[in-house]
Amino acid sequence: MRFAQITKEESFETVDDATMAQLSSIMAYIRDLVGIQSLKGKLEHIKFFQKLIEDKEFKTKFYNKLCTTKDSKELYHLLLWKENILMLDEIKNRFDIDLNNITKVTHDYSMKRLDGVYKLIYLNDQDFYESIIFVHERIRPILKLLLPLPEDYGIQAIRELEDTEFSYSNEQGVLSFVPLIDDMLQNNLVNFGKTGEKPLAKTLNILKSSSATNEFFTAKTMDRFATDMLTRSFSFYRWEMSAKFQKAPQDTIMKFLKFQFEDKFRYSIIRTFTAHLRKVRYGYFLDGQKSLFIITRHILNNIPKKSWSSVENILNFCKYNDFRFDLESFRKTREYYIDIDTVNKKYSWRDQAYCDDVNYNALFFEPVIKAMLFYLGSLGILELKYNEPTSPHSIKQKGKNYISVWDGLRYIRFTALGLYVLGFEKKYRADVTKVKKTDLKFDAYKPIITVDSSDIIAQAKLEPYVVKYDTDRYILNYAQIFKNCTNQKVLNLKIDNFYKTIEPKPPKIVDDFFQNIKKKSALITKETQNVVLVLQKEKELLNLFMTNRTIKELVIKATGYRVVVDKDNLPLLRKIVQENGFFVEF
Repeated sequence: MRFAQITKEESFETVDDATMAQLSSIMAYIRDLVGIQSLKGKLEHIKFFQKLIEDKEFKTKFYNKLCTTKDSKELYHLLLWKENILMLDEIKNRFDIDLNNITKVTHDYSMKRLDGVYKLIYLNDQDFYESIIFVHERIRPILKLLLPLPEDYGIQAIRELEDTEFSYSNEQGVLSFVPLIDDMLQNNLVNFGKTGEKPLAKTLNILKSSSATNEFFTAKTMDRFATDMLTRSFSFYRWEMSAKFQKAPQDTIMKFLKFQFEDKFRYSIIRTFTAHLRKVRYGYFLDGQKSLFIITRHILNNIPKKSWSSVENILNFCKYNDFRFDLESFRKTREYYIDIDTVNKKYSWRDQAYCDDVNYNALFFEPVIKAMLFYLGSLGILELKYNEPTSPHSIKQKGKNYISVWDGLRYIRFTALGLYVLGFEKKYRADVTKVKKTDLKFDAYKPIITVDSSDIIAQAKLEPYVVKYDTDRYILNYAQIFKNCTNQKVLNLKIDNFYKTIEPKPPKIVDDFFQNIKKKSALITKETQNVVLVLQKEKELLNLFMTNRTIKELVIKATGYRVVVDKDNLPLLRKIVQENGFFVEF
């Protein structure tokens, strides 16, 4: 049996966190094992427990007494290492628990303790809660130091893998994606929606069709997850950090991942991880995402570097170490929920399952950790093996077979790129698949440009200047060029950008087309100094304008019932008409 190894300072803090009543409950159970009658004060209790934590012989005896039966061994394993809280209805028939022989906890009227080998297990059966059993949160850490570690406490290398439906690697895909999105960002071809968080479908389609990025799934609503994640990541890397992309894409990925793990960006990649949940709020000043990255780094540091690892083993590793994070707060996490199909008293009368103490792992922690591993897969850090998403728990999202789309993940392994980017290897030789680029062909007689139909990026660059002429030909178009140009300066910048990003030396027909636009621009200007007033057909008013000498001098031009007046003269005109009994609002 293996036991946890901690320092004296750590053991002191762990034991000191428990109350005297809680320490006494453990002492009452082990008194016959240690041959001691009483201890005075909490400090004596702490020092005594510190000695027990260091005594392997005692810990073996304690384990053999506490886990004398198969049921007690399994139940303590579940409560200490796996679930923390169990619903009494789910386990009372599974384990031999005597509910007729329980003891009230004197210092907490709502709690009771079971009897026999289960006497360190608490029961809460208040009328307005469903009955639950648990090991008190201040006793659990002490018992975990006194009992042996689970056999799969560390993350083990897997040599024989079960068959999976999908195998995934985006190592080559991300190396082609990085220079591609760099080019698109430089040409302002990456666009997000109104919230500024989600890339537009058009942008994703261009990137997906122009790079070698592999997607996780082929189903229509799930076939752009990887491209979406990468687009968000490297767009905000450029926009927020003002970071230049490195010459080698693997070095850009390394620099980006450093910033990401430090949570330097204002955007929340975790949005894509928690799409199955409702009531989740995101914000730059929330620390939850950074906590997720700390846990992720801890996982990456502990998985085998050259072998496959089981995701089930990784999730157990997280539970054994009591890893937890909350995006907003502990209280807010309990308000997150998913819609479910069947009305079930356990969840909610409104067909909703909440991320409470019982469902936190199933609904929040596990899906987010799996999503994080998928994300690292899209970045080319990990290879993945997975199945179609199927819930590993009794809960399922309404109308689905899963809680989240990430449910099917089974195994992960580092890629060569991942080992390099995370600093486990010093060298990496990239095999970059270059994106196909075609030369533009210009017509000699018309401003027509021919583009290979497979070159989506070239088409996107040309789009602000052209309309489609036929299958693979485009023609320069005034309306398209003038689109979104609010003034002559913007128009000139747009024309100059054609020479910078598309063709520095176009043929004369194209050059003349643009020069002609510049020549003809600003030939019509809007007169803002003069104001047109519309008179109503009223005899006395019309007579005033026709006979008053001053008004006649102020009017520049009159046509029908409309008169043009210099706006500087409006105060004088208003004074004259009001003196003659006409109220005006100009």
